[in-house]
Amino acid sequence: MLFRSKPVVPVADAAAEVAVAGPAMAADQGIGGGDPLTGLDGLLAEPTPSPAAATPEPLPPLDWTGVETAVERASHAFDALDGLSDPADPARDRLAVAWYRRLAEVGEELVRLETAAAGSGRPLSQSPEAVSALFDRVCGSDVAKRDLERLGRMWLTKEKRRADGVTLLATLDSARQVGPYWSTRAVLSSQLDGAERTVSVISRLAPPAEPGERILISGVLFDGNAVWAADVRPGDRSLHEGSGQE
Repeated sequence: MLFRSKPVVPVADAAAEVAVAGPAMAADQGIGGGDPLTGLDGLLAEPTPSPAAATPEPLPPLDWTGVETAVERASHAFDALDGLSDPADPARDRLAVAWYRRLAEVGEELVRLETAAAGSGRPLSQSPEAVSALFDRVCGSDVAKRDLERLGRMWLTKEKRRADGVTLLATLDSARQVGPYWSTRAVLSSQLDGAERTVSVISRLAPPAEPGERILISGVLFDGNAVWAADVRPGDRSLHEGSGQE
């Protein structure tokens, strides 16, 4: 049987085919120009850096509006009360009660601000300047302090208060640190009915006074005689100035 032999391709022609097909095959395999190192470019390239961690957005500023409004109202009420030259004026009791209610609002707004500040990781180290100016004015007036002692005690015994805020002038009995807070025992004046009344005060900062000295307390009143105080300061302006507090 006869076998038909395949045509023999000349070596020159085979070499020509490789020369023609080589670049195309190299391109298909990612090796350009026939350079055997070119295909390693992807492996040898520097790794793409991962995106930087997103910078946290800055916290919005604290809202001081409630405190500022309450302080302004209390200051106006104080002006009206202080403007009476006759202590026996029948309008005085009415103006004094209105003034105290404004002071109670200051205490409530201070607690709101303190809570918002602590919740955002920015606890207050001191009260706003407007609050300090208001309380400095109160502590500098013997008449205002007598009114505050009397009205604060009446406020504690009032059955139907329309707000939880409170501002008191009391005598520091004792204070101790409990965890991150301070527990203070303060005694209210007995001049009104001859009986002492004690309140328990919880605050973030230590009371800046010694036992036996008077302190001004501003915050909110819980059931019973417990007060959460956002502001505790010496009750006499001379002591306040010596304490170095704002």
